[in-house]
Parts: sequence; C-alpha cells; structure tokens
Amino acid sequence: MASDGLNILYSTIEDPKRDHIAYCYLDDTNSNYGEIDPSQVWHQPPIVDIVWWNNIKKFICATKNGIYSVEYLDQRFKIFSVISNLRVRACVAANTDHLWIHAKDKIYVYDINFQLVKSINFKMPQSLTSPSFCLTDNLVAFILIRRVNNNRYISHIEFYDFNMKRMKRVRLESSETVSMIRTDGNDRFYVAVGQQRFYIIAPNGTKQTINLGKQASCLAVINSQNIVLTKNSRSDLELVRC
Repeated sequence: MASDGLNILYSTIEDPKRDHIAYCYLDDTNSNYGEIDPSQVWHQPPIVDIVWWNNIKKFICATKNGIYSVEYLDQRFKIFSVISNLRVRACVAANTDHLWIHAKDKIYVYDINFQLVKSINFKMPQSLTSPSFCLTDNLVAFILIRRVNNNRYISHIEFYDFNMKRMKRVRLESSETVSMIRTDGNDRFYVAVGQQRFYIIAPNGTKQTINLGKQASCLAVINSQNIVLTKNSRSDLELVRC
C-alpha cells in the first residue's frame, strides 16, 4: 500500500490464483469517492513492496523478479517493467532523485531513468531481519527485528547517512515480525508493528506512540497530517490524523 499524496494504491487477493491492484479514493472532493475501488488483475509476480516516487509521479512495485512502475491515469492502470532480473526479494524506497533497492546483502541506487548509479554492500547480522526501509533527502531509516527468547521479537530503528554509516538507533517495544516504516519526506518517520499502536519517530530519537482501534502492520503516509494504516485488507483501513 502506498499513497500519491491524495489516494492510495494497494494490492489485494480477490482470486486465489491471481493478485489484483486497486486504487482507493480518499479525497472526498473527488467524484469517485465512496465508489467501488477500480482494480485490475496483476499478471506479474506477487508484489512484496510498494512506494510512491513523487519525482516521476508513479508508484514503484517490487516483486521477486523485478521492479515495475504503475501509473493510474484517466481511470486506467499503466504498468511497465523498469528493472528486471533481480531474482531476490527486494524492498524499495525513494527520495527526490533516487530509487533505492535493498536486496539481500546489497543496496542498489538508481536514477529517475532507472539507470544504476551505484551499489552499496550492506550485510546485516544473521540474527536481524529488515522487512522495511525508507529514505529522505538527508538519511536512510531501516526497521530491524531481532528474535529473542520464547519466540519474542524486539524491533528497533536505525538511521544511516548515504554511505550507510549508522547515525542513531531507537529501540521499540516487542513486536511481531510484520513491520513497516515510512516517512513524510521531512525526517518524520512512521512505524507500524502489527499491534494496536504505531510510532512517530524523529532522527534525534524522539518517539511518540499513537494508539489505534485495530491492529496495523501496513501503513501509507498521505501527507504530514494523515496516515492510513491497515492489517491485511481494504476493510481494515484506518485513517489517523497526526
């Protein structure tokens, strides 16, 4: 799930054999608000991560074998393969000038034409997993999860510069393994950890906890005042004003 600043694009499973992508109107001034979300069969491999790249005004979808751009325009989805042959599970993030792809032990940085600019070695200890990351024009933020005794999981946020030198670590409470971090692009970070609360975190370590009405493991930042959170389906969506 990702937002273009007004509405959201999300993937859903309506048919067990095929995924769909759908566009949900959150802007109540739009004539399509409140109508059934327009959707389309996703013929590509299942989506594992989605972000909005504001510089090119398109959604970026990561799958297990490549990266696709998605544009929703004039009630139609336009889908293009932009990076192929990854062959590994990847997470994506974007700032003004670059798209970052975290795949296994490397980070790949692409320009707005999807040309590779550089790659960075980034190997985490085997005890850690990273289900999500994001970036601004100033820094990179990873959510990292460590399994501890009795099948408990502890998560924390790590902030890095663009050379992947760690700048700060922020410890969170116990969490499930499904977590997501997103940013409004202004060094304000939002973290869902699969529970009935989420966090707003600043790079200096300041942490705010927001209680929810439902469990949430997925989120999209509409703008600096509005966050959409959900667990598994469109029906679980919750809009929070921060």
